[in-house]
Amino acid sequence: IPQGDVDTIRAWFVDPANQPAIQAVTELDLEGVQLTVIPPEIGALVHLTHLFFDRNNISEIPAEIGDLVNLEELVICRLPFLPQYE
Repeated sequence: IPQGDVDTIRAWFVDPANQPAIQAVTELDLEGVQLTVIPPEIGALVHLTHLFFDRNNISEIPAEIGDLVNLEELVICRLPFLPQYE
């Protein structure tokens, strides 16, 4: 998955040439990459088991996270819309 803005990531997801790579992703670490949006295309990562979004500027989690039926670990701490605990 390319680094960059949401439009770059979305373009990568919809490119048919990337479908084998999309199907192979099992872990995705986007900790602290200054994301403001989680693209709904994340739901295409059906084999994803570990997903890390902490320390970003995301304001909501898209419903497509629910499509990740193999997800075992979701780390979403330290986001602006979540309560902060010390």
